[in-house]
Amino acid sequence: MSHAIKRKLSSQKKKDIIYTSAIELFRENGYDNTSMQDISRVTGISIGSIYHHYRNKAEILRRFGLAINERLLNLIEPTADNINNAQECIYNYLLEMAGNFDQMGYDLVSHLHDNAGSIWIDMDGQFVQGSTMEKLKPFIECALSQGTLISPYSSEQIAEYLHIAGQGIIHTWIILGGNQPMTEMTASFLQVLFRSLFHESIEDES
Repeated sequence: MSHAIKRKLSSQKKKDIIYTSAIELFRENGYDNTSMQDISRVTGISIGSIYHHYRNKAEILRRFGLAINERLLNLIEPTADNINNAQECIYNYLLEMAGNFDQMGYDLVSHLHDNAGSIWIDMDGQFVQGSTMEKLKPFIECALSQGTLISPYSSEQIAEYLHIAGQGIIHTWIILGGNQPMTEMTASFLQVLFRSLFHESIEDES
């Protein structure tokens, strides 16, 4: 193994240690109560090295949010099985995302939401990742074209409505202090929304 590869692996390992330790501190002490100096103290990594890998805490929290999205993408991969059960896949994707937010806890979710400008927008004013709408649109478009999803709306309209609805649920959950599980709020709301968007809706199993 070349020295360049070893240095790259060592650098990535250090970056991962910073990330893991920071998220643990965020959860234990709260995002606002955790400083870059705290992360340096816990990891034993110099503050200069930490700033080399992450410009600020927002970048660390951004990576956390991106990791959650990546874990869920398999639910809306346009495989034959997923497309044949398109509505259920969309439902599960949004419900699983809400479940992940429940696990994150009120403090981290509220910071992801309230500081969206500093976390999700880069220096050029561009989103650092595709929104939920952009992730869902290709899957919905494929399902509509194959007739496994039936709706009077276009894929872009459906994805946009779902994205706006999701943001509304998160905002309401934050206003309520996170006292009710977001999965409960999401499941209840999606029952109503799906009946408006699709000709056949996910039935409430409760």
